[in-house]
Order: sequence, then structure tokens, then C-alpha cells
Amino acid sequence: MATEYTVPAEALRIDGEMKQVWEQIPLRTELPPVQYVVTQEKVDLYLDAVGGPTSPGEAAGWVPPELFCGDYGPLTQEFGQTVGFHANHKFTAHRPLAIGATVTATGTVTDKFERRGFRYFTLSFTHSDEDGQPVVTNETTIAVGVLRDPNYKPEPRAPRLAGGKSLEPTYAPIATVTIDQPSMAAFAAQGALRWGWEDTGGGAHTDELFAQSAGLEQTNAQSLHYVGWMARHLASSWGADWWRRGGLNVKFVSQVGPNDTLRLEATVDDGRERLVRVVNDRSDSVICIGAATMQAGEGE
Repeated sequence: MATEYTVPAEALRIDGEMKQVWEQIPLRTELPPVQYVVTQEKVDLYLDAVGGPTSPGEAAGWVPPELFCGDYGPLTQEFGQTVGFHANHKFTAHRPLAIGATVTATGTVTDKFERRGFRYFTLSFTHSDEDGQPVVTNETTIAVGVLRDPNYKPEPRAPRLAGGKSLEPTYAPIATVTIDQPSMAAFAAQGALRWGWEDTGGGAHTDELFAQSAGLEQTNAQSLHYVGWMARHLASSWGADWWRRGGLNVKFVSQVGPNDTLRLEATVDDGRERLVRVVNDRSDSVICIGAATMQAGEGE
């Protein structure tokens, strides 16, 4: 039997505003570029917020490629303030970027669609170095709005690897982490500093009253927060090649609240691809699921 659900009045208001924002999002139009210097301070704040293993010696002085995943934020400021949920995210590293370099992000909205009461858009964006060479490419799909069917649960279906294998993969635990409210606030603050914004401390990730007014039970962690933590462990497994040509493609199927303990699991590393997932360590429910990949290098 479906659970009775009463939509808060504030959630209705927010969703109405987000419907107008979504309708005005330009399709297949290049967005104004975002440029900034990736300082040591910005990298340190990011790594402190996401946690996980430190970089291997060979990668010392390089920017973690997953740091750039969150730069959809300043790119989409052209639309106005958006409120919603991540559905999918994919990134691929193409070459290392040295800390202290200037990076430029450019992006294009490649798709807009409606499904199960949500309004989505897909943004593809590329970070390039000072010579105009691509460093990292990203593709993210975001649901704009807060209203949803509370009884709908996305299917945590594992993707196939390139060879079509691992239909029923066997996952092994890699690490656990507890996402608390201070780390959620630290992750939000480091992004604001990187883009030159004032950290207001608001929003559904850090403000419980706002989260509840939008129909959530509590604050929820940003999906790219634990994606960053996951990527740190993948980088530890693959070494410096992660900065050169690593990648991650995940689907988000559940939310994370303060004090949830997450468990990262992965299939056995065959040198090129791994299926990965993050689960709630207490309930074993899947939070996100996908695949980590390593592009072939020169001569392979």
C-alpha cells in the first residue's frame, strides 16, 4: 500500500519556481565559461572535505580530477538558482593538471526531459588547461525541483562492463566512512571558495529547516561529496594513472543523511574496469552504483 504523503506548502512553492527555471534552461547553447586558478589551498580543502587515501608520490602536485565534477554549479548560474537532485554523473580524466594552474570550464546542455514527475537536464562540460587542452570531461544529469513520488525507488541495477561480463557481480568491501554534518558543511564551503562565492551555509545540504520545508526528512549530503571519497580510493588502487586517464560513471538511487555510514564496494580489479557501488553500511541499501574505468594508454 502506498504511503500517504502530504506535500509541504514551501515545497510546492519551490517546485513551482524550479519549473520556471527548467523551462528557461537553454538547450544546445554554449554556456559562459568559468575560469579560476586551482591553488593548493583549494585542493587541500577539497581533500579534507571528502577524505580517503592521500595521493601517491608520483601524483604529488596534481589536481584530483574528481574535484572538477562540482563545477556544474557556476556554469548553471546562468539559469538562476536551481534546487534538485543528482541522477547520474560521469567523468573522465585525460591528462594531469598541476596545482597552481588556471583551468577553464565550458559547458552545454545536451538534453532536457521529464520522467516520473521530475524535470531533468543533462549538462556536458569540459575543463581545459592554459593551452586549451582538455583535462577532464564531465556529464551530469540533474532533476530540477523537489516534488517526487515518495514510494518510487530507482532500480540499483549494475551496468555491464565493456565485455558484457559481470551480470551478477561479486562485490568486495573497500572502505567505510561516516558522513556527518560538519563534513557536509565543509564540502559545501570548499566549492563556494573555489568559485569565489560567499558561503551562506544554506540549502538542503546544511540547513535542516530548509530541507524539511522542501519535503525532506533531514539534510542530505551532496552526491559528489561521497563520489569524491569513492574516487580517492579508486585513485589509491590505480595509482598515478588515475590522474592521467581514470573515470567513473555512477547512478544515484538513494539519499545520504548526516551520520549515515557508507561502505564502498567494488569487483576485483582486472586492470581496466571495475564495477563499484556505495551502500548504507547499516541497512545494506544501495546509495549509488556504476563502473570505474581506466582508458587505454599509449601503446596499449
